[in-house]
Amino acid sequence: PGSRNARAPRWLSAMCMCCPRYVTAVAITIMLLCSTAEGNCTNVVVVETSSSTTHTYVPDETCYAALPEGTWTSHHRCLDVGLETITVAGPSTLSSYDEDAQELRRASILFVDWLNHEKGGLTVGDRRLGMQLAWVDDAGSKTQTANATARALRLGDDVRFGVAGYSSKLTEYAALQAQADKMVMVSAGAARPQIYEDNSYVFGFLPGTIGKKRDLYSSIVEIAEETDAKWNASSSIDERPCGSMGCRSTLRFGEIGKCPSQYQGVKQQFFGDIMCEKLPDDDASKNDTLFRDMLIRLKSNNVTLLELNSLELSEIHSITKIMEALDFNVHALICPAMVLSSDFAQMALFGWWQSSYILDSTPWYPESKRPPGEFSGMSSQEFAETYSRTWGEMPSYVAAAQFAAFCALSQAIESAASLHGEDVATQLRNISLSEFYADISFGPKGSSVAMHSVIVQLLEASGNMIKQQAVFP
Repeated sequence: PGSRNARAPRWLSAMCMCCPRYVTAVAITIMLLCSTAEGNCTNVVVVETSSSTTHTYVPDETCYAALPEGTWTSHHRCLDVGLETITVAGPSTLSSYDEDAQELRRASILFVDWLNHEKGGLTVGDRRLGMQLAWVDDAGSKTQTANATARALRLGDDVRFGVAGYSSKLTEYAALQAQADKMVMVSAGAARPQIYEDNSYVFGFLPGTIGKKRDLYSSIVEIAEETDAKWNASSSIDERPCGSMGCRSTLRFGEIGKCPSQYQGVKQQFFGDIMCEKLPDDDASKNDTLFRDMLIRLKSNNVTLLELNSLELSEIHSITKIMEALDFNVHALICPAMVLSSDFAQMALFGWWQSSYILDSTPWYPESKRPPGEFSGMSSQEFAETYSRTWGEMPSYVAAAQFAAFCALSQAIESAASLHGEDVATQLRNISLSEFYADISFGPKGSSVAMHSVIVQLLEASGNMIKQQAVFP
């Protein structure tokens, strides 16, 4: 169920989330949803125009957040646990296929089945509680996300905590609604720090994008310095991999993407002046002739560190072929969010040898050597194998972050010995939890702080085997 290769429509296969290892029930309903909440509620209403997106807070005595008729909802319930249960609910893109949203749901289901059937549920004071899940379709829309969140968090008295969906642009409004409802929410699909700084009940489990960039660039600088130190001590000038000037002193940053360069200040902090070749807004204008002209200019300006942004994988493939034809050799080629993707792996298996020279950064990868988690007891390899066995594919860092988010939420519930939102939020703000994904701790607000990215590279692609490796640290 849920296989990417199934013949059912991809959006439908995303809904078929039964875990075959346990007796479970997954209910998928198309209906006009009714809230069970009563009293004075506040709804976040989002209005999107061609030029801006705004939101307002609207008092609602009925606690009814309007959604289109026929809105999807999905439940994951376990029938054989024998425990009183609580529900964690939130928005997710259900009515259309979204690979990342599906991966978040799959990791949630994996955690809940593990918690209920292997760990025996949560210990909350003198009670043992099981956990189940519910999602309401956000339709991938800013204007529907807040109402979908409100509806999910008010589905019943057993809904005690929230879980966000995928992307910062949607989670921004889900977080506002969770904060308005004073409902603790965990989020493993949004990296924008401002979301968590503005909403003290919402906790993020991805490193902020700027922090991730700093980790990437500082690691490249350290790699260059370590390479220089190694070769300076043991070789003649002619044998040095970056020439007589060394690797660090010859790092010149260039980029193909949107200009001015995104995170330009961070890049200048590490590399000084940067050169950016601006991509046209019109996708039809992107072609090999354009890429060739850009690469000739970058090469003539002695660029030795090249980052490719806002490009499709097929375009990156073409650029590497053109670089080969131009004899344009760089110290490192950076392609964000590519190396660990399944499409990247497939192209590598079909003979794209340049793929092994591309660097990426990630908070987590399946071969991570971190110790087993304090709450889960799992290593990264054990988590990856369990996920792969259940869903038929390897997890990305998004799935690992979601599983870890549920571990932290569960640890906070048990430490608080309470289901009260403020009690659990206090425990999360003060948590110090080592998991296979990362060391998890937070500042006064919810944004995760105790995590750093690693630099990964494709090590081997042959036959049907893909092997990635962290190259630094």
